[in-house]
Amino acid sequence: MSGLDLDQYTQYGFDFELDHRLEGRAHGRVLRDEAMRQVAEHSPISSEVLYEVACQLARTSALSGEPFTGDDVWDAVGEMVVREKRVLGPVMRRLGSNGVAYNTGLYRQAHRGINHARPQALWQGRL
Repeated sequence: MSGLDLDQYTQYGFDFELDHRLEGRAHGRVLRDEAMRQVAEHSPISSEVLYEVACQLARTSALSGEPFTGDDVWDAVGEMVVREKRVLGPVMRRLGSNGVAYNTGLYRQAHRGINHARPQALWQGRL
């Protein structure tokens, strides 16, 4: 471990109750899922705005056959102010769980400067 006391993990104000029976990847998934839940819960307006925009992109994607990325969602949002940028992760996950779109397993290089050209998942809308 890195010296963090995970029982008291409160980075960014998130409190995690951990199941100490989990180890390795399973433990990481628990932390990820809890952080995503809390981000979405604490940013309901941002979450709903981005979800509606992402749903529109998913419909367009389903009709055109062209996949889309998180960068495309931000481009479509335009000048709207979204305070909590981390909420896009839970929004994209919600698209998948609601059957609106699916992660293709393919990636494209991000074009927004803030993303430093990292790989981004390609999503495909469903009809």
